[in-house]
Order: sequence, then C-alpha cells, then structure tokens
Amino acid sequence: CYKEALGYLTNLINDVSAPTNILARAYFALGDVLMNGTELQPAERWTRAISAYATVRQQFPESELRWLAVGRIGQCYLQLAAQPDSDPVNLAKAQESFQQVAESNADTAMRSNAKLGLAETHRAMARTAKTDEAVAHHETALKHALDVFYADSGFYGSGEKPKGFWLYQAGLTAAKIRIDTGRADLAARLYESMEKMFPSQQEALRAMRGQLSRRPDPSPLSTSNGFPQ
Repeated sequence: CYKEALGYLTNLINDVSAPTNILARAYFALGDVLMNGTELQPAERWTRAISAYATVRQQFPESELRWLAVGRIGQCYLQLAAQPDSDPVNLAKAQESFQQVAESNADTAMRSNAKLGLAETHRAMARTAKTDEAVAHHETALKHALDVFYADSGFYGSGEKPKGFWLYQAGLTAAKIRIDTGRADLAARLYESMEKMFPSQQEALRAMRGQLSRRPDPSPLSTSNGFPQ
C-alpha cells in the first residue's frame, strides 16, 4: 500500500514536532516508497526518491542511514540510466555515489553493495562505449566484483571478512561480466567454485553453468585477453 504509506510519511515529515532521528528515518522510508511504488512514472519515481535520500544525507549527516541513503541514490541513478534516451550524466552520478560509499567508513555490507553497484555501472558504461573503452570498463567492473569476492583483495579492513549474501552476489556479478566479455569458460569455473562455497545454491548454480554450454560463440570483443584471470 505505497500510496497510503506516502500519506503517512508526508504527514510525519510536515510535523514540526517530529524528533530529528524520526525525520531521518521518515525521509529514508519516503525514498523507498517512491523508488518501489507504482503511482508515478519510473523516471519521476527515481528522481523524487533521489531527492528524499539526498535530504537524509544533507540534513542528517550524523544519521546511521546516511551512507545507506547515498547507496540508494546510486541505485536510482542506475535505474534512470537504463531508461530510453537517458542522459549519460546519470551513469556518472551513479558511479560518484557508489564510490563515496565504497570509500567511506560504512560497514562491510554497505560498502560491498556499493562495490557491486560500481561493477554494474561500469557494465552499463561498456554497452555504449567504443571497443577499447568497453574493455577498460569491463576490466574495472570485474575488479570491483572480485574485490568483494576475495577476502585478500585489499578491500576488507582489519577484522572484516566477506559477508555470505554479498559474497554470493559478487560471484554472480563477476560471472555476468565474464559472460559479457565472451569468457563463458571462466564464468563456468567461477560457478563451479561457488557450488562448493554455497551448498544450498548448488542446484541453481549448476543450472547456470549448464546454460553456458548452450550459449552462442563469443563476440569479437572477447578476443581481448586484457581481463584479469
């Protein structure tokens, strides 16, 4: 019931007696409602959600939701970038938002999410780039994903280690990038490694690996061997 939620949150935000910590949560929830609701057209949903999340960042810098809000801003810009005739600046803004979170003092989960956001942003940039630039974007995307996947990548701080959910998502993202670049063989090897790491997902991962054998031959872009192995 996003429409009803929007009404409650708007009333709360307009309540001058609402405590600061409650207002930060209200603006963040408002962003989530706008981002996921269906009352507005997609572009307007994400644009208005960005405004709500930006309020958390700007007006409540001490809130524990600050970096989560910045990550959401990146996701909104990534969604806007996927719209027809999107302004290329949306990808640049998505990259900037994710980079800020990845380099922040946010917790491991938030920074992992941001790194995978960076990987997806560079994948999107590669789709419209010239061949040499596409190679560079794919290489950068892969590095961001593998930084989260490998505990010794240098991404994790002292006492930190990969989180199960984000570790799994990083593996899937890295495999998608391998496939993008025509290296289905490396994607299959990654899926195989993940089957041992995530026993509960073995059936799904085997199915993904099986689908690779039915893919068409690699595109010309895949002849480049400039990708991390």
